[in-house]
Amino acid sequence: MLNKRVVKNLDFLTDSTASFDNDIRHFFSHTNFFISETAHKNIVEAIDLIESVVRNKRYIQSITASHPYPPTKSELKGILNCYDFHLEDDTPKLIEINTNAGGALLNVDFIQKYESKYPSYLNNSHTSSSEQIKAKIIDMFLTEWKLTNNTRPLKTVAIVDQDPKAQFLYPEFFRFKNLLSRQGIVSYIVAPEELTCIGDNLYYQSTRIDMIYNRMTDFLLEEKYNEHIKQSYASGAVALSPNPYLYTIYADKRNLVTLSDKSRLSQLGICDKSIARLSQYIPNAVLITHENEQNLWKNKSRYFFKPIHGFGSKAAYKGSKLTKKTWQAIIHSNYIAQNYVEPSVRIVQLDDKFINLKADLRAYVYDGKLLFLAARLFRGQTTNFRTFGGGFSVVHPILDKNSYISNSVHKGYINFNNSKT
Repeated sequence: MLNKRVVKNLDFLTDSTASFDNDIRHFFSHTNFFISETAHKNIVEAIDLIESVVRNKRYIQSITASHPYPPTKSELKGILNCYDFHLEDDTPKLIEINTNAGGALLNVDFIQKYESKYPSYLNNSHTSSSEQIKAKIIDMFLTEWKLTNNTRPLKTVAIVDQDPKAQFLYPEFFRFKNLLSRQGIVSYIVAPEELTCIGDNLYYQSTRIDMIYNRMTDFLLEEKYNEHIKQSYASGAVALSPNPYLYTIYADKRNLVTLSDKSRLSQLGICDKSIARLSQYIPNAVLITHENEQNLWKNKSRYFFKPIHGFGSKAAYKGSKLTKKTWQAIIHSNYIAQNYVEPSVRIVQLDDKFINLKADLRAYVYDGKLLFLAARLFRGQTTNFRTFGGGFSVVHPILDKNSYISNSVHKGYINFNNSKT
């Protein structure tokens, strides 16, 4: 019930003199999102349990045997892996895992403003300051580079996406570029076609690229425009993070089927205690087949349907909204059906009206360790940044969900008299 209270306007967003850069203000909600200490603890446990499965040798052998991926000479941890959850009271329910999730540095900008306005945010052990998070992100890049067994320092990073300037999160790319540059690491924002391969090494113009921070959605490097990157990655000449191996063992939606299958987990050697706890956090998922399609259609309102290589909520459907035409497209494609979990609710005031915004939680992770949480507030079937009053939101853990925080953040009303510009 934490988020059914209406909180004071975060006026650093609605104030016309706010110091937020205009290129990113539209990404953010005008409110925050509260979670209890118990919910935070459960999120950490859920991540720990999932990571213990993903690192299990038998799981890796099983997944990589059935889901082929381009080989590589080095296995990295993955820059900013991400777990998305819905909350049922204090219990997180895993919606999906992403290996190239966006928004981390945008949220760090938000946290920087928030912590200066509401110092109590940093008064517990579950939050890190914006500067601490930035330092950890830099450490990610340096650690990934060390895992390639290179003895020379990391000098150059290419932030790569298809047609970067057209990407919705393009402003975040600049923030990564600037963050790396302040550490003496030369960075470029480029499309894959702008890189050339000489031998197995990748170059941008005349500069050799040491590492690619991969923001592309060609997860397995199957497109022709990525052939040279695939070659360099396979040879070990460039550090690619995240990469096809990480996508295969974490983010392929078929893994949600394995992670929710108690019998399969037992066969893989996962202990009964861990399986029991995992079942609390991972909704059941099944691969859609000819044998189960009729039953799934009959009970479609119980499910959310996702393409196995989907991203950004594209071609994902809430069962209760499904048409016969869309269903025919689904059963002739590769989809999973996941038990539907209602998103959390955040009550906000828009002018003189109170409305419910849906919310999910995004846990940014590196090497199995939680870095920080962000919420996404929205209306509609899936997360989006088109909802007035919605967007990324600071997650504010509180120690006692039945008490108020001892500052103005938990009092009063939100008033959206100004539009986000």
